Amino acid sequence: MILTKTRDRKTWIHLALWGTVAVLLGWTLRGIPIGQIWATLTHIHPGTLVLLIAMNLLILWLFGGRGWVILRALGHRIPYRDQVTYRLAAFSVNYFTPGPQFGGEPLHIYLISRGQGIPWEDALTAVAVDRLFEFTVNTTFLILGLGVLISLGMVPAAAHIPLVGGIGILLALPLAYLMSLRRGIRPFAAILRHARGRWGAIGGRLDGLARSEAQAARLLREHPRAMLAALGISLLTWGLLIGEYALMLWALDVRLAPRQLIAVMTAARIAFLFPTPGGLGALEAGQVLALTALGYPPAVGISVSLIIRGRDIAVGILGAAWGLIHGRRAAE
Repeated sequence: MILTKTRDRKTWIHLALWGTVAVLLGWTLRGIPIGQIWATLTHIHPGTLVLLIAMNLLILWLFGGRGWVILRALGHRIPYRDQVTYRLAAFSVNYFTPGPQFGGEPLHIYLISRGQGIPWEDALTAVAVDRLFEFTVNTTFLILGLGVLISLGMVPAAAHIPLVGGIGILLALPLAYLMSLRRGIRPFAAILRHARGRWGAIGGRLDGLARSEAQAARLLREHPRAMLAALGISLLTWGLLIGEYALMLWALDVRLAPRQLIAVMTAARIAFLFPTPGGLGALEAGQVLALTALGYPPAVGISVSLIIRGRDIAVGILGAAWGLIHGRRAAE
């Protein structure tokens, strides 16, 4: 009876999510001539398309850089290309499953541990610190981008405090945790000590997580150069992402001032926080809203969304294929 109620609840949640997606897509596509979208996309010069692909390949290659640097600081030297493929496999899980770009981390840890013969605590440390850096830098961009959106009058006044406050909290959490680890404070270990006292065997099984947290704390204190390198890779990646987005808009004859570019890109990034695979529906609606607010026709917003969607799906499929290959090898 309880299982039946749980299944029913999950069914209603899924229906609500996909119903919201349908509404967002329907609202976005209403009244937009398909011919205009096709004409906009086919207007892209082949040379520009080649340059876009080259920039994306460079960004994909940088995907594995931060985790690779962290693993080296932990004393593990793995082939860089393997770390790139592991990271892409994790991205594939994140992209194709509902949620705000999380979920592929267990696969990433498994591939590093089994594929390279690295202790799982070390793999967990590398992936956790990698994601902490990524989440902190991404959220910082969102805060700055929200400030630009507000300054351009593209966010309703009633939404200013909830949006900035919500994303500010998201930024404060990883920053506070990183600072705690840097000072030798290990919040998770304290929670585990409490769990061991109350639940005995269950708490004892989590000792590996406590060891991983201690290792992350040592990493932040004893390897500042590696941490600065990881931060530098994050900033370089973001610089290339902004350049790629600018080139994408330029290919569609969209000429934006720097502040406007950041605003439209922020709308795209916020869409990926929506709890559907790849921000489905929210991305399209956000791009249409942002670009029409700047005076461009809705077809341009849809065209930008199609390029982003096509790029991410291609990367997701590539990551899934590599994940299957490496997963089979790791299991052998």
